[in-house]
Amino acid sequence: CRKALPGKWEAKDDVAYALGEKRYINTTYWHHSGGERIDFAICGIMATTTPGSSTYAYKTFTDIKSDFLTDSEIDAIETKHGNYYVGGAGRGITMPGKVCEGEWIDIIEGVIRFRSELQILFYNLFIGSQKIPYTEAGLAVLETVLRSQLDEEQRNNFIDRYKVEFPRFDLIPSDDKMKRTVKGIK
Repeated sequence: CRKALPGKWEAKDDVAYALGEKRYINTTYWHHSGGERIDFAICGIMATTTPGSSTYAYKTFTDIKSDFLTDSEIDAIETKHGNYYVGGAGRGITMPGKVCEGEWIDIIEGVIRFRSELQILFYNLFIGSQKIPYTEAGLAVLETVLRSQLDEEQRNNFIDRYKVEFPRFDLIPSDDKMKRTVKGIK
């Protein structure tokens, strides 16, 4: 989490602009003019959620004052893919919930979590097995592991539905079989 410095809205030499130009996908920029640590507050709230299962928008804090921002200030922050904490309906809310590159924070977190969990599952499968045969049955084992993680992502509300396509064993090129690689999983 990052805390941004308030200031020049149209500037090309501020923190938000620099982060946006670098297109950082794992960094967020939070505008807040008060002295409170909004970066710590958002991290504290979101650390208790499963990555990818909750958006960073519409979060509220108890001891942090919201900013009053004009429409043009909000536009300038959002143009730089920044986030902010403003008053709305009598409460402060975070908006919009994006990383410096422009993608939604929860999407980035969910993808990172999915990849990590899938790597752990496959790693444990290969360590715990004498061998996963390069056969139709072996491909089925791999597909089962993949589907189990995709099912978990559905339970966590990260994905809605999915479709998995594994190549047929008899259509896999012999060169791939010799290298023990499986290409064409969709």
